Formats: sequence, structure tokens, C-alpha cells
Amino acid sequence: AEICGVTQETDNLGEVAYGGDLNGDSYADVIVASSLVNVGSTADAGAAYVFFGPVSGSYFTTDADASLSGSTASGYMGLGGTIMDYDGDGADDLIIGAYGDAAAYVWRGGGL
Repeated sequence: AEICGVTQETDNLGEVAYGGDLNGDSYADVIVASSLVNVGSTADAGAAYVFFGPVSGSYFTTDADASLSGSTASGYMGLGGTIMDYDGDGADDLIIGAYGDAAAYVWRGGGL
């Protein structure tokens, strides 16, 4: 699959990408992040875009099934992360870092 940004707001789009089954439908979902995206007027807050599988063809970030956005300037959400079963319930969870916030956020599978 090809995922493109629509504006310069998607700076560094795809610097990190993840795969897993976040919604529990047995299809691989794709998550791409852009740590330098501006969220509204908040510079470099960062964001991650979730595309539920099966994923093939071409998409824009505006086509995402869900998007997760940082909330602080220079938070750089999406600079690092992983997909794993964080809470032990058998579903994949997304753990995504926000370097500038010195934080990591967990989105539990099925909750997106």
C-alpha cells in the first residue's frame, strides 16, 4: 500500500510505520506516524494514522480510519512506538511515544 500526505503538515510521514491487528478482525492494520505534523495551530505535535486492513492500493492521510494526535507543541508524537499485547487480553495494542512530552501513550486494541 502507498500512503501519502496531503500537505506539508505531514512532515516526516512514514518515518515510523507499524503493523498489527488493532481492531481484532484478523486483518493486518497499518499505522504510519508523522512526528512533525502540526495539529491545528500546535506546531510539531505529531500524529499517527490508522488504516484498518486489508490495506492495498493508495491512500491519503485523510482516508485514515482513525488518527491519533499529539496535543502539545514540539511533542513529536509518533517518533517511536510498537504494537504488542500490552494488557494481556489477547488483542494488539498500540504504544506510541511523544519524545517532547517525555511520554508514551497506549491505545488498547479494539478501542480505536
